[in-house]
Amino acid sequence: MNYVETEIAEGLVRGISAEALEAGICFERGEGSRLYDTNGREYLDLSAGILTNAVGHCHPYVIEALREQVGKLGNIHDFPYPERLKLMRMLKERLPIHLNRFVFLTTGAEAVEATIRIIVNHHGKKPVTIAAIREGYHGKTLGAKRLIRDAEEGDVPGRGSFQNNAKGTPAYCYRCPLEKKYPGCEIACAKETCQNLKKHNARALIFEPVMGARGVIIPPQGYWEEIGQFCKSEGITTAADEILTGGGRTGEFLASVQLGITPDIAILAKGIASGFPFAVITARDEVSRNPISEQPGEFSATFASHPFSLRAATATLEAMDADKTKANVAERAKDLKERLDKLREEFNEIGDARSIGLLGAIEFVKDRKTKEPDEVHAARVFRLAMTEGVKTLLGGCIIRLAPPLNISKGDLKEGLGLLRNVLRKAKKA
Repeated sequence: MNYVETEIAEGLVRGISAEALEAGICFERGEGSRLYDTNGREYLDLSAGILTNAVGHCHPYVIEALREQVGKLGNIHDFPYPERLKLMRMLKERLPIHLNRFVFLTTGAEAVEATIRIIVNHHGKKPVTIAAIREGYHGKTLGAKRLIRDAEEGDVPGRGSFQNNAKGTPAYCYRCPLEKKYPGCEIACAKETCQNLKKHNARALIFEPVMGARGVIIPPQGYWEEIGQFCKSEGITTAADEILTGGGRTGEFLASVQLGITPDIAILAKGIASGFPFAVITARDEVSRNPISEQPGEFSATFASHPFSLRAATATLEAMDADKTKANVAERAKDLKERLDKLREEFNEIGDARSIGLLGAIEFVKDRKTKEPDEVHAARVFRLAMTEGVKTLLGGCIIRLAPPLNISKGDLKEGLGLLRNVLRKAKKA
């Protein structure tokens, strides 16, 4: 019986992540790009936790800041605290100038729910259609799930409601939902998205610039530019879910701007505070300021603006500057792409391998011609990688890679070399 099975036998509900269930091990500590389990075994973490430890595990800047904070002040609800003002100023230095209003919360899904409220409040008591991209992921809460599900009614007494019958088409070139090929397709997925937004009179679009949970779906050049221009011309509010990508994961602080769409709202979480429970919404002044959004308590929460999380966020941004993560991502991104391309050439079971910045994916198939997904082989690779001392992220037939933004050239080379050995062993098995 492994560690996870022991916990389940003691009463833990089984609905934890596939990675934890498959691995069955217990981590005890972490340092930089490496993790150590309770048996003292070392692992190269090519997942940065779950895209949370942007500057690695237990970064000295973050640890020192939190040690100081623990002995200074804990929860004060959302009362002013000097670190909050400091963080807003630090974020303004990194964000487009128009994203100058902030809401501080605890989790990504909570921030998505609050973003829905911001949009609904912006439109007053009128029902508003909020669009999303099919197969996207924005969290497990009701509103976040409703964004990508079939339309249904739902409202708050005295407020407007939102409908979700407008859906965008994902730019999933490897498995094109329109059965076309880029670039000959002339980005038909973007055109169809714009048509659907217009057809259903969408007044807002919440989107992931790079679809993360779906398997690192990276749109081709022109996709977001076309949708962004359409939304601007039609007065459609755009909200970028940058929970996975925000903070420099793809090469720029916001992946949306990097890919050609400058949003009216952006949501950041996960890596922006080194994995501490923290999320921030940043928005245009004209979208976020109205009588409903500014009434007392509209965006307060028990753990919002917690001094620990605020300090973790400022320390993480300071660590990013000190470690020059932007330059490092640019260099290591080349290494990651080159090695993923070589893996695809070597292993026929890899249907597609793709990356942007330090965010990559390997998609396994039973046959390259049919592209039939091979979830069994992906799980096999994940388990073998753990036994070889490499931690990745498993999702269906896809293995995702998201190493810390400050990972060294040597650590990345070692980790991807071990992964290649794993693929060879998995092929023999």
